Amino acid sequence: MGRKAIKARAVASTLAGLGAAGLLGLSLAQAGQLSSLGGPMIGAGTTAATACATSELELSHDVEYSATARSYVLVGVGVATPPADCVGSTLRVSLADATGARLAELTGPLAATGATLTLADGGTISLADVATTAVVVTR
Repeated sequence: MGRKAIKARAVASTLAGLGAAGLLGLSLAQAGQLSSLGGPMIGAGTTAATACATSELELSHDVEYSATARSYVLVGVGVATPPADCVGSTLRVSLADATGARLAELTGPLAATGATLTLADGGTISLADVATTAVVVTR
C-alpha cells in the first residue's frame, strides 16, 4: 500500500468521525429542544415539601343530646384552626368501635378557618360506641 492510500484512509476516517460527531451533536441539540414542544417530559430532581402534622390538629367531636336515644350522640367532627401547612388539604376522619369496626368515615376540605364534617343525612352515632378516631390528611 502506498503513502497516498494511507493518507486517503486517514482522511476518510477523520471525515467519517467528524460526520458521526456532527450527527451526534445535532441529535443532542434536538433532544435539548424537546421540552419546548409541549410533550411529556422526563426529569429528575428534589423538592422540599412540608408535611401536615396531624398531631397538631385539634379535632373536636360535635355532640348533642338525643331524647330518642336518651344519651349523647355524635353528629360530626370539627377542626378549629389547622396549621398553615395543612390548609388546602383533604381531611378524612374514621370513627371505629372497640372491636375496630368502622362506624363512619367523614371527608372534606381543610380550609384556613377549619373544617366541620357531619354525618350524612343527619345521622348520629352513640357516643358510647366511639372508641377510636383516626385522622388522615392528604394533598
